[in-house]
Amino acid sequence: MDILGLGLGVTREPYLNTGFEGPREATGEDPELWFDVTKGIDTVAYDSETRAISKITNLGSASTLQLSAIEGVGAPIFTPTGGQNSLPYSNHDGEGAAFVLTDGDGVEQSYNFGSAYTIFMICDNDAESGVSGITGGRSPNAYAFRWSGSSLLNTVYNEEGFTADTVMPEGAAGFGIATSRVTSSDGTNKISIRFLAQSTAEEDLAAAAVGTSKIYVGKANNGTQFFTGKVYEFGLWKKTLTLEQLNNLDTYVKQKYDFTYPV
Repeated sequence: MDILGLGLGVTREPYLNTGFEGPREATGEDPELWFDVTKGIDTVAYDSETRAISKITNLGSASTLQLSAIEGVGAPIFTPTGGQNSLPYSNHDGEGAAFVLTDGDGVEQSYNFGSAYTIFMICDNDAESGVSGITGGRSPNAYAFRWSGSSLLNTVYNEEGFTADTVMPEGAAGFGIATSRVTSSDGTNKISIRFLAQSTAEEDLAAAAVGTSKIYVGKANNGTQFFTGKVYEFGLWKKTLTLEQLNNLDTYVKQKYDFTYPV
């Protein structure tokens, strides 16, 4: 179906009734990056009084990397209860609280994720209007994944400029898993995004996507477009996941977070 009125096909996929412990089990692929705030003190370091988060441990294969609160702009706040299915989350105020990918010493890293990759973010967008940035690959520009009102947008940069893809999900545009896929095969490069099990048709990139940059979580641009809402998980694979794997990720979210997708 075309929910944009722009001739872009949006498909729904059926769910499997299989239980998955995490993104690794759901996809059969080990993510290079996987940060899970719902695991609390097992992965999240925070101040005992203010609950300001200083860092989050990477559960993915690139284990020497971590997410660190960006210095000088305020830290996201660890909230131990009250999230989807009463799970913990990282609270973002839309005014500067965000993370950046660093090494174990907190030094910001330029990360090579390649020209074919998949990013996912399990979050709850609380912004009623304006731009609410989920994640961004910046310095140099690589991608900007964000909410703009009730539309989910991703802009992927390549050697000849950029291409944007947009989906306006049916149902609530709050909690869910937002996924971006970038493909590169035989000289063909495409992007697509997905939310609430609704996938856009693939959009063409004029050239291979930029595949090395700093990675931010909780903002989509260098100094602006901060996220307003709750962050539960963020992950990245250095490959394009299949639709079956994306379906399994949706099932993982459905089961873990006790979430019902819109019919």
